[in-house]
Amino acid sequence: MPLWVEGEVVRPIEEVVGLVDAALSSSKPLSEMGKEAWEKVVKTVSKTKKAVKTMAKNVAIGALPTDVVLYPGIKYVEGSTSYLSQALTYWALAEGRISLGEVYPSVEGLKVRWRIQSNYSEIVDEILKKGYTVFDNLKGNINLKTAFTDVEISDELKIAFEKVAEEFWERAHQLLKQWEEAEKSGNVNLLNKLGKYLRVLLPLAYAVEAYKRGELSREDIALAVIFAVLYDGSISKGEIRLYVGGPEKEEEPIMTHDHFTAFWLWALKELGLKPSALYPGRNEFHIVFRGDEMDNLMNAFTLALPKLYELSNALTEFADAFRIASGEVVRSKFGVDWAYDVKEESFLKKLNKIIAITEDYIRNNVTVDKRPLDTSGQRPKAVIRLKLGGEVVARINMYWTDKVLHAQFAGSREKAERLASILRALGSETKTKHTRRIGWVVWLTTDGIIAIRHDGWLKAVKSFVDELKDKKLISEDRYKQLVRDIEAGPNTVKFAAWSSQSIMTTSRN
Repeated sequence: MPLWVEGEVVRPIEEVVGLVDAALSSSKPLSEMGKEAWEKVVKTVSKTKKAVKTMAKNVAIGALPTDVVLYPGIKYVEGSTSYLSQALTYWALAEGRISLGEVYPSVEGLKVRWRIQSNYSEIVDEILKKGYTVFDNLKGNINLKTAFTDVEISDELKIAFEKVAEEFWERAHQLLKQWEEAEKSGNVNLLNKLGKYLRVLLPLAYAVEAYKRGELSREDIALAVIFAVLYDGSISKGEIRLYVGGPEKEEEPIMTHDHFTAFWLWALKELGLKPSALYPGRNEFHIVFRGDEMDNLMNAFTLALPKLYELSNALTEFADAFRIASGEVVRSKFGVDWAYDVKEESFLKKLNKIIAITEDYIRNNVTVDKRPLDTSGQRPKAVIRLKLGGEVVARINMYWTDKVLHAQFAGSREKAERLASILRALGSETKTKHTRRIGWVVWLTTDGIIAIRHDGWLKAVKSFVDELKDKKLISEDRYKQLVRDIEAGPNTVKFAAWSSQSIMTTSRN
């Protein structure tokens, strides 16, 4: 076990690593820890693993080109990171143990290098095999010069990339030829060596083709890009950057970070996510999204919010449980008041920052319109439409029951979950529910409705209440109370419990 730092100071960290290993294997609790604390750790680890597995293909497409070492000759993958929260997402790539790579000093104190090394998953194998076929068929059939048109780029860099585009397929042919020869001869070392190129090119080729065929949705692509940024990118106000480096430790590479960047630009453009600019870094290129291109990216990110919330919630619960458990163990064994705090890790902070800027995009860009009051049914209602980026994302039926307001949406699971995420960004915590009669439903009563603090939404609700008054369908006192509530918002939002009797039949959206 290579350690940059050795001695007594490392022992509590090694104990924490052992705790992680025990939690992942769901083994018996350590004697130094209470049963309740241990059960919470195991439960939250399982919840995190489930969240990662639900988007394993998206994680793999984002991680392979940015964050792992691939050994295709032995079907092996290796991931290494300073963040335990990030290491947990490697479950999408492999089922191996998360172990200690090293402990090293930093300006923040001692830090742990977490590592996973194992045979890669069936999903990774599928992406590589299908990606190889797609990349081979692309060979010479696309002009990469189109990848950086309409992208802000310096004249000097543009000239350099035009040269890269011209030679790209010649180098790709060389790469594929070496691969074929290595496969025929069984040269495992050469196959592993070529993995540093294929891990970037094949997942991107696969993603483009699968998206065009409808095998991957826009949500899938958004998640893949999100994970690429989480692993190797940055987020700041009004800007997202994806960093593209070169093949690791290669003196005479077949391809460099120039070629990888050109292919990334092409792939993003084909996926409908054209970036704004390209800038050189020290040893990498920065693919930049801002302005209209940032808005387009954010619009795609809104589709991914349900799964981002699921992962963030799982990691946060794990962080709370693990901080308590690790604190108990370290205090018991070493008499030191210290615990491992996953919430302080940059990976989890970056994930939550992506969620926050996506919520900001929703608040700033969602629009609302309301149709006229309809009194033809059992209860007066109106249809309220939510739009985002010009697209109608939901048609919500607003009802008056003579006592309270009800708002209800029914549709597919994907649409219901997206709407719930949008409403959460606007201030109303709600959940989706599946019913036998009308499918997936999002449902709110008065407090949940007025918790949505968006001017367009509140204006639509006020208009609905005004129409009820005009039609003499609501008492004067109840009207005045609702208007006061709409203007003030709820003191404590109370959400309705689900019951089959209270969910009214409505048309599917």
